[in-house]
Amino acid sequence: MFAIKSAKVVNLVGVLETVLISCIQGTGALAVATKLPELRPPTCHHGEACIPATAFQMTILYVSLYLIALGTGGLKSSISGFGSDQFDDKDPKEKAHMAFFFNRLGLEFIFMHGIITLL
Repeated sequence: MFAIKSAKVVNLVGVLETVLISCIQGTGALAVATKLPELRPPTCHHGEACIPATAFQMTILYVSLYLIALGTGGLKSSISGFGSDQFDDKDPKEKAHMAFFFNRLGLEFIFMHGIITLL
């Protein structure tokens, strides 16, 4: 019994590490790409022809965005399962807390998608 629970915890930690590492690496790479002048094309001035980004600059941009998407997709798909493991369905008090958790989780996703859409 203990071996099954410890294997479940190790698996959970592995998934969380993978999701967090990919999201943090993507966000960090995107921040670096926007800050360093070598990783972004020069600024366009009115009336001049714009210099397009190089293949290396585009690669850094897309790898950063894909890492963020990978981390976010892993987090959104597994956070409800991780949260529901924390509550006991047989206990009425914890069942009410679980309903509150899922209501807040749903409202958070709706709110964040609304903010992102407005930006």
